[in-house]
Amino acid sequence: MVAFLGAIGRPALAVLFATIATSPTDNTVQPAGILPPLKPSVISKQKYDEMVGWMKSRGMLMDERISVEESALGDGCGLTVMSPLKEKDVVFVIPRSACITLANATADADIGPHLNKLTTTTAGKTMAMVGYLAKHYLLADQSPLHVYLSTLPWKRGINYQEHILFWNEKQVLGIFDGTPFLDDARQLHEQRNMCCDTLTPILETFNSAWSRPQIESAIAGACVILCSRGFHDGPDGEVKLIPVMGMLQHDFSPNLKHLKHPATLDTHDITVRNISAGEELVISYVHVADNWSAFQWFLVYGFIPGVFDSIEALVRNESSILYE
Repeated sequence: MVAFLGAIGRPALAVLFATIATSPTDNTVQPAGILPPLKPSVISKQKYDEMVGWMKSRGMLMDERISVEESALGDGCGLTVMSPLKEKDVVFVIPRSACITLANATADADIGPHLNKLTTTTAGKTMAMVGYLAKHYLLADQSPLHVYLSTLPWKRGINYQEHILFWNEKQVLGIFDGTPFLDDARQLHEQRNMCCDTLTPILETFNSAWSRPQIESAIAGACVILCSRGFHDGPDGEVKLIPVMGMLQHDFSPNLKHLKHPATLDTHDITVRNISAGEELVISYVHVADNWSAFQWFLVYGFIPGVFDSIEALVRNESSILYE
């Protein structure tokens, strides 16, 4: 099972809906949900356009035939091809310097020395990234990363994002108690709590005006973002964020692939087939050969491909989707 403070997945946008009390099809009253209903909010196209412009100012090259448009495959916006692309077209070149990496975290002028002390283990490296992201989220528009961070799901429901890391302990136990999924759910949740215990004092010392609930909410959001949108960054367990790439929806038959330049470590995104005007760019979040279970998908990304029932409903109904 993939753990948050170990191996991290590829980026995703969640499309999982929360439990509703009444069925819209037959008006049958269902048991009250343990989770509160998801209150979705969708990030605007303008914010994504601003983020793309910000990335271009940091050296990103993006094919002019690609545009930010409302996604037809998920919630929020995606990247749509406006004029045909050919196989092996290079549509993005993203410098490593434009990514958010562990080096950024440990070099942070305010909390970098504290975060650097955590990096002796793989888990600590991820935790340092969580602390760095949480700090910059709490700085809001005072952060140089604000344009990018404002396009991410810091709270449950943004772009329909669901995730165990947003839940409290009672909700985790209430949904998964008595199932084979409880241990993995608890392990992931405990790793978030470990981040809170370690990072909250660091962030409180940096800015005493931030309340503990504010800080812990920011840490939870940063954990979700790294878990669902992080890319492996080398053999030592490091993880990075590649702005813009987090907009790409998942498909088991992708039309785009990531390549890392061996010398510069820049990211090159290349088409794997001809792509017609109007198609959306998609990647596969996992290798098909990995054969992930439905619960693994939910645990890492907060959704299960092709499934729109809530995880709570799937567990309550003992759905075969989870038990295949």
